[in-house]
Amino acid sequence: KKVDVSEKPVKWYDRSGPTYRNESLDSLFPGVKQREFHRSELVFLGTQEQVIDTRECALKQIEFLCQSLDLNYRLVVGGSCHRLEDHEVREPTSLEDIPVKDVEIYCPGYGYLEVSGNAIMGSVLTSRFSIAGTNGEGLWSGCSGLGLNRMMYAIVSNDKTAKLSELLGR
Repeated sequence: KKVDVSEKPVKWYDRSGPTYRNESLDSLFPGVKQREFHRSELVFLGTQEQVIDTRECALKQIEFLCQSLDLNYRLVVGGSCHRLEDHEVREPTSLEDIPVKDVEIYCPGYGYLEVSGNAIMGSVLTSRFSIAGTNGEGLWSGCSGLGLNRMMYAIVSNDKTAKLSELLGR
């Protein structure tokens, strides 16, 4: 398939419903860390530069939300959720080259809880599905997701519901 990304990356909002993960039974935490959860996810496709810029922009918006709610958060380098074509792990050469940046929020009585994953997949998926630019250029893909159950738990456990209502103008 040929995709035109000459002016901007292609973006999709995934609204396919609940996500299911095979979480260890020992790590389950009702309403927070469970096998079924709801998420909001942006998926994007473009040139290397477009994908890196899109991931960083999405990440900045999640950080802005945390800052606006006065939540104690941190950025954590995450492991890639897909293997590279040659199955080799490489050291990033720059901050933008980090495959996954997770956002974790401190929740009293729980500790730091991952609420968002922001990944750059490189050409792993585009090459597997033979997706290229209309001019034959190689394309990258990425995604930025927010765990809605986890985000709400972080807001409630940090007693930030009034702050959220204020931000929403209610």
